[in-house]
Amino acid sequence: MANLHHQDHIPFVRTLLAFLAFTSMVSGVNLPVVVDPATPLTGTYAVEWNTSGNLESWTTSQVTSATVAGGSFSGTTSGTSPRVIRSNFSGPDLDLGFNDYLELRIQVPAGHTGDIRISYGTTATTGFSTARVLAIPDALVPADGAFHTYRIDVGPEPWWRATLRDLRIEPSATSGQTFAIDYLRVGDLPGDAYLTNAEWNSDNEMLSKHFRFIWSAARAAQGVNTATARGALRNAEEAWQVYVKEMGYREPARSTYSPGSRYKVNFLCLYDGYYMSSTGGGFAFLNIEPSGLQADPPSWIIPHELMHVFQHHNNNGNYSGQWETHANYARERWLQHYQVFYPNRSNIEALGVRDGHFMMSSGRNYYLTWPFQYYIDDNPDNLPDLSDGMVKRLWQEGQSGEFWATTLDRLTPVTSLKDLSGYYARRCATWNFSNKSAMTAELNNQDPTRNARHLFTDLIERPDAPGWWRVPPEKAPAQGAYAMHELIPAGTGAGRLVTVNFQGLADSARGADWRASFVTV
Repeated sequence: MANLHHQDHIPFVRTLLAFLAFTSMVSGVNLPVVVDPATPLTGTYAVEWNTSGNLESWTTSQVTSATVAGGSFSGTTSGTSPRVIRSNFSGPDLDLGFNDYLELRIQVPAGHTGDIRISYGTTATTGFSTARVLAIPDALVPADGAFHTYRIDVGPEPWWRATLRDLRIEPSATSGQTFAIDYLRVGDLPGDAYLTNAEWNSDNEMLSKHFRFIWSAARAAQGVNTATARGALRNAEEAWQVYVKEMGYREPARSTYSPGSRYKVNFLCLYDGYYMSSTGGGFAFLNIEPSGLQADPPSWIIPHELMHVFQHHNNNGNYSGQWETHANYARERWLQHYQVFYPNRSNIEALGVRDGHFMMSSGRNYYLTWPFQYYIDDNPDNLPDLSDGMVKRLWQEGQSGEFWATTLDRLTPVTSLKDLSGYYARRCATWNFSNKSAMTAELNNQDPTRNARHLFTDLIERPDAPGWWRVPPEKAPAQGAYAMHELIPAGTGAGRLVTVNFQGLADSARGADWRASFVTV
C-alpha cells in the first residue's frame, strides 16, 4: 500500500501508476472508387482496343476466346485467376501528380462475383506483387451485366511512383464468366489544373501538378539540378496526398485574401534554412536549402515545412499555438502512411518522453508533444466526440482569440478536456497508439535505458508526514501534463494486491484537478 500526495498547480494534471499494455493494428490504404463518373478521364496513357483483331501487345492467362472486336477486348474466364496482361511497356510518369487516376470501363455478367483487380508494376518496382493491387470491390459492381466505368484515385497509393511499366487486369475470380473491356486509362481529372503563381521567379523551375520548384543559378552551381527538383516535387506531392486526401485539410492553393483560381505552391530553393512564409497576395510558400532536399530516402524536412503551408490556409486567422507541434504530427502521419518505405520509423523524440511533466508545446519541447494530437485523431479509447479529423477542426473552427485547448474543450462536449488528458497520459505509458510499434522502435534507437529511467518520477517522502510520498517540485506536472510512478508489488506469485491512497492537492479556485490510473504490464 502506498500513500501519495500529488500537488496540482494548474487546471488539469494527470498521474499514472505502473503500466498497461494493449495491441493495435494499422489499416492499409483505402483508395476511393467512383462508379460511372460524369466526365471521362483526361488520359495520359490509354489502351482503347479500337482496331479489330489487334490485342495491342496484351496477353492472357486462364482466358479463352480472347479477341478484339467492336472497340473492346473480350474473353471468357477459364480459371479462378484469369488475367489480361501487358508487361514492360513505356508508361506515364507517376511522380509529379499528373497521373494519379486510373479508369477502367468493363462489362461483367449480372451474376459476377469477386472483386475486379488491377495489379501494376513500375520502373522502381517491376512486375507484379500482392503489395501493388488496386481493387474494385464486388459490392460496387452493378449487377446488371452492362458496361460501367470505374475510376480509382491512385494518388495515395505508396508504390504509385516512378514510371508505370506493367499492368494486369483480373476481371473475375470465377471460371466460365464472359467479360469485355472497353478501355483502361491513366491520367488526371478533367479540368483539374492549377495556375502558376508568378510571385516568385528565378533562373530555373520545374512544375508538378500542385507545386512549382524554383532554384537559382547559385544553387545550380552547388549541384541543384532537374533531378533534385524532381525528387523534391515527388516528395511534396506525396505529402500533399496525405494532408488533403487522408487528413482532409483545405488545399493551400487559393489566396487567403480573395479566394478564386487555384495556384501551384511556390517551393523555393533560393535562401538558406528551412521555413515557410507568406506573400502579400495571401499565398504561403516554402523555402528549403539543398541540405533538406534528399530524395531517396526522402528528407523529413519537406512534410514538416509543407504542413506550415497548409496551416496558413486552414487557420482562418484564429488558431493560437502548436504550430511546430502540429507540423511534426503531420510528419508522423506522412511516415505512417508511407510505412512500406519507412518500416517502424517515427519522429518521436526521447526528450519529449522524458519531459512528460511539462505542459504541451512548452518552450522546452515545442516540437515534441505531437502525440497528444495523434491521440485525439487516432481515438484509441473510442471516445464519443473524437474522430480522425479533430486536429483539423482545431485549425478550421477556432474562434477569434480562442486558445487551442479551449477550442478542443468546446468541440468535445461529452468528454471533458481533463478526462482527455488523463486518457491520453495513460496511453503514453507504453505508447499504445495505432503506430505503437514504430514509436517504440524509434525510442529504442535513442538511449532506451535512459528513456526508461526518466519515464518514471521518483517520489520523495514528506518530512512533515512520514509514510506519505509526493512528487518532487521539479517534476510536478504542469498544465495538461503527467507523471508516472513505478510501483513494484512485493513478493511473488498471484494474489498480490496493490492499493494507493491518493490525495490530489488541487487549487479549486483555479479550476485545477487531477486524474489517476493504474497501468499494468
